Amino acid sequence: MQRLLTGLAALAIAVFAAACGQASGAQPPDGASVDPNAATIVASGMAFGAAPSVRVGADFSLVFDNRDAAPHNVVIASDEGFANVVFHGDIVTASSITYRVSALSAGTYWFRCEVHPDMTGTFVAG
Repeated sequence: MQRLLTGLAALAIAVFAAACGQASGAQPPDGASVDPNAATIVASGMAFGAAPSVRVGADFSLVFDNRDAAPHNVVIASDEGFANVVFHGDIVTASSITYRVSALSAGTYWFRCEVHPDMTGTFVAG
């Protein structure tokens, strides 16, 4: 009986952790198709890697790959002051998540980590 309860508790924790790790707009779980043209933003060494390439006028997948042990997220805005946020990603630690982002107009976009505002980057939708 003790073994059964321990197993059920472990299963419940795993299900809860998986549910908490999913965000609205996240892609389906493993085994589902992933957009091969997805834009990718990598966080590593408390900095963002190279800016992604984004097409204009079509929803797109955004892969956020946090390789740090520290929590990070991606917030995208159409202005440098972040007054007009167009996307707000969930905070993740040492994991990767794929989001669906609404179509962007042509122009420059700024992104940063909400937890570490010094982590910034820009990309051009074009």
